[in-house]
Amino acid sequence: MAEEKHFTEAEIKEILRAAIKKESDFKISFGTVTFYKILRDRKYSIITSAAATAAITVASVKIGGLHISGSDAFLVFLGKSIIKHEFGIKHQLYILLKVCYHEYFHTLQFGPGDDLDDYHKAIYKIESIIVKNEWFKYVANHESFFSEIEASKYGIAKAKAFLKENPEQCKGVYEDDKDFIEWEKARNDYDYNNYDLNFLLNILHRIVKKYPDSIRGTFLEAVYENDGSFKKISDILQNQMFLALDKRIQYHLIGNEILINGLDISNIPSECLDFIIEALEYRFNLALKRRSINGESLRTMSITTKEWLDNDCSLVNYINIINNLRMLTKRIRMEKRLGKNKGIGNEVESIGSSMERIKEVRNNPR
Repeated sequence: MAEEKHFTEAEIKEILRAAIKKESDFKISFGTVTFYKILRDRKYSIITSAAATAAITVASVKIGGLHISGSDAFLVFLGKSIIKHEFGIKHQLYILLKVCYHEYFHTLQFGPGDDLDDYHKAIYKIESIIVKNEWFKYVANHESFFSEIEASKYGIAKAKAFLKENPEQCKGVYEDDKDFIEWEKARNDYDYNNYDLNFLLNILHRIVKKYPDSIRGTFLEAVYENDGSFKKISDILQNQMFLALDKRIQYHLIGNEILINGLDISNIPSECLDFIIEALEYRFNLALKRRSINGESLRTMSITTKEWLDNDCSLVNYINIINNLRMLTKRIRMEKRLGKNKGIGNEVESIGSSMERIKEVRNNPR
């Protein structure tokens, strides 16, 4: 049995700072006191600063770190990990390294550079609006955000490399942790495969309806009216901001069931129906691929049978609903060509209601 490796708080801080120093001049701060000071420096009131600090303290138990936009430092919360170290619980140095690299990656994602492609820019914009307006929804669904999944991917790879390259300073813990690290990588791959932009778009719809100004100056103005309602589908599909988006983003926006359920789908132009069908085909095929890869995650034991079953039941219903909507839309297009499009509206409404029930199950698991 391998001897447990213990690190003092000073040793941990020295290792974390050395790791990030190899990446950039960004500084690491530790604990909630620094966060409180940052808020006070930015002219937040004492009460607001204290409330935000308390919220971050609670969130840090789950997240472990925080990148403050516009700051040249990020925070790492050591308390929980230090206690675990004292009790000889494994993996804590790796986990803290992963947190540091994770938070550093956020500075690259949301920094002043222009290295992102259009797909990532659009997703990050949608997610940043949600984080700003629904903080607790973000904390509760932290691993559902693409920006977080990608930051974790970076964090896992860099933490693994640092442990391997610095065996003396890290007391050889890589050999003890390598199986756990590979499991974490497989788990991150699972999160990546199950990323569902549509889930976040449904949150975004509620935000825009309540706070229409939250999307001002963004590409989402191509989709929403000033009051937060959807624009006409024909206007969206002709808008230059929309046409400039990555096709995958276009498909998610137009293939979203909330938007489709709000349409009088039997009375829209045929070319709009064609695009809706394309969007639904994309979502349908993406869901089928996701289900297949999840089966592999179960075989490699990166998820439990219960996790797979809960996800798969939801995913099968999700696939069936998208397929029903897809087939219905195809039928409408055919019947429009034949001049027969009566009685379709009720079916669209029924499918929309089914999607709402599935979302409730996904968001409120037993």
